Amino acid sequence: MVFGVQNKEQIRTDFLVTEEGTRPSLVVEVVSPRYRKEDREIKVRQYARAGVQEYIIFDRRRQRGQILDEVLGYRLVDNIYVPITPDEEGRILCETVGLYVGLHDGEVVVVDAQTQERLLRAGELEQWAIHAQQQAFQAQQQAFQAQQRASQAEQRAAQLAEFLRSQGIDPDRI
Repeated sequence: MVFGVQNKEQIRTDFLVTEEGTRPSLVVEVVSPRYRKEDREIKVRQYARAGVQEYIIFDRRRQRGQILDEVLGYRLVDNIYVPITPDEEGRILCETVGLYVGLHDGEVVVVDAQTQERLLRAGELEQWAIHAQQQAFQAQQQAFQAQQRASQAEQRAAQLAEFLRSQGIDPDRI
């Protein structure tokens, strides 16, 4: 997470603090088995030197035939990374964005620290958007149908008023 970026739409392969004029506040890394040492050790020192406020690492590894999921977090205190202690649910509080992050059954879980509401995953968000579009479409159809019924009722009322006038009756006096 980088606040104050000039060109937010630019796709970057590198982020150069001196060129950007700002530094990341939060870096989230998913460890690749091939680069485990780099992600868990070398980058910890690099990001601390670069002044990144928080560094979160998601690591899945096999140990003694079992798959272990781990979330590690570091917060910059006096220019040194201090490990963030997970809460009782194993989540790490990212103060920079006000979110808890953790793993549940091998999937990343993100929870709003203030409301304790779980944020939707990409697939859930997509399903929610599809459902919202369907509801909006249904509401438009219902509004169109109601408008058609109102128009038909107005036409019938006008026809009835015309008939009454043809019979010598003033429909406005009934």
